[in-house]
Amino acid sequence: VLAGHLNTVDEEGVEQVKGLCAAVGSSLIPRLADALSAEGRARSRQRLTELLMMFGEEGRQSVDKLRRSPSPSVRRTAVQIMRTFGGDEAVNDLAQMLQDPETSVQREAVRALISLGSAEGHALLQATLASDASPARAAVFQELTTTRDEHATPLFCYIVRNGVCRGSLREIYLKAVARLGAIGGRDAIETLREVLNRGNVWAPRRTREVRTAAATALAALKDGAGRPALEEAAAQGAFGVRRVARKYL
Repeated sequence: VLAGHLNTVDEEGVEQVKGLCAAVGSSLIPRLADALSAEGRARSRQRLTELLMMFGEEGRQSVDKLRRSPSPSVRRTAVQIMRTFGGDEAVNDLAQMLQDPETSVQREAVRALISLGSAEGHALLQATLASDASPARAAVFQELTTTRDEHATPLFCYIVRNGVCRGSLREIYLKAVARLGAIGGRDAIETLREVLNRGNVWAPRRTREVRTAAATALAALKDGAGRPALEEAAAQGAFGVRRVARKYL
């Protein structure tokens, strides 16, 4: 009954429901979770989620029931609640959701991990990308290569600084470099500057490829934001760095 009411009532009515639920107290949480796990209408799900979040940590504990729901949309809602609450526990919970059999749930978990912006979450996503056996690898790859979320910048920086452009990570590594050029920002520029000047004498072909990708990304930054880094590299870098940087000035 409550879910049906929430689907049609206006915002003023929602506030009245919130006040009523707050007055009743946390004893309502199990019933709200039951209603949410069975609800298929997007507006009702959103408003039931808001009611659960109103109860803070006690509301968070209801996520265990939601993420076991047979409905993918409810499991996505569980991920959204984890994302909203955040914290160290969220990374462990989201790691489990990456193993969900539904691709849409996996991608929602990837978005949540990006939004959290923690080093643990970044390491988890990179490990997933590096594992050919991971069922979530394709979902992580697809989300990272299409996202425009600025929260993804630290993750791309992490991949570029800590990853290696070879094997199963080569494509995502190069795409991460390109995404830094598309998203921009101070951290992106510093990471691209670092990569442009990095080299491996034992892997000259890979070094050229990475340097070229970094220079391309710097040149693609809006309003010429990457030009100072290219000028510095062209004037002060090692021979191979100077040669690549000058092509993009």
